[in-house]
Amino acid sequence: MNYIQMTDLYGATVAINPLNITSVRIYNTAVVVCLGTDQITTQFTNIEAAVDYIQRAPSISLSTRTP
Repeated sequence: MNYIQMTDLYGATVAINPLNITSVRIYNTAVVVCLGTDQITTQFTNIEAAVDYIQRAPSISLSTRTP
């Protein structure tokens, strides 16, 4: 599964599956990436910048370790 990394409004790094994004919206002047019922309030200043980043962001792969 491929993920992209994003920084939330508070500086935490999150990895999300871009296929799970349902919408990108403005809420109280903040850009919010919606993933179904989950929401990530981002540091983006407008929707266009968020969508551009999502489309261009390099993907990362999360692998599982086998003991």
